[in-house]
Amino acid sequence: MTYATGVVSTANQLLDAIHGFALANGWTVNAYAADGAGYCLHVNRGAVWADFSTHYAPASYALALKGSTGYSSARAWDSQTDAIPYPLTCPVNVGTQSASLFPCTWHLFAQTNPDLLAGVLVSPAQANTHFAVGQLIQTGIYDSGAFYGGHQFWAPAVSNYYAHQLALRAEVDGHRWLGSGGSLPLWRDGPPETTNQFNGLAPLMPIRVMVQSGGYGVLLGFLPHLRCVHMQHFNNGDAFPIGADEWMVFFRSDRAAGGVGLALRK
Repeated sequence: MTYATGVVSTANQLLDAIHGFALANGWTVNAYAADGAGYCLHVNRGAVWADFSTHYAPASYALALKGSTGYSSARAWDSQTDAIPYPLTCPVNVGTQSASLFPCTWHLFAQTNPDLLAGVLVSPAQANTHFAVGQLIQTGIYDSGAFYGGHQFWAPAVSNYYAHQLALRAEVDGHRWLGSGGSLPLWRDGPPETTNQFNGLAPLMPIRVMVQSGGYGVLLGFLPHLRCVHMQHFNNGDAFPIGADEWMVFFRSDRAAGGVGLALRK
């Protein structure tokens, strides 16, 4: 079951769905327990260690997410081994109208070779927030290549080329975390509008993860099983085949936010 969907009314119910889906797809559940008024979930697969919480700023965020390099029951959800300094988040109010996420329709995806656990969370007004954890398709040799994405993790900031809500474990040149919460920002190398507004099927643009060095982009790898797609000819959650693969596409936040969307392999 590499894809599942359902409807929940609260953030805690949403985390419960993620827990069951991750367990069914071969992720190790290190802990799943009450944490204040919310819950925390700690999972891993290979070098990817992910820590979720619904207790962190519950009025603002449906989910908070951190990456780490291990799990200890003696540590708080956000203070696991060598964790990202600041949580990545999925907001409660989404889209250009800041519509409430709940009751939320969730879409969860799991893939292997390399590993991916991703979710698109859709509000009743068809506005979205996203998360993803997995193993980067690396183009260099570095430890460990685990990546973590929160809301609109593949989209650039409005005014520059820096990646938004994306963190990468890359122990290179004295750095340990890159991107959100890290010591060196991640970068992208071109406008997502190149995903072809005339034909949403071709191309599905690979999502490149880079750093900027000396004014140039240095390629670190690609996000697995994920692509950019132009949404002009699609609706939220449309599915279509390309060869033997089936893809689902979703708005970045909602249609009014612009043409670039996210495609996920089912």
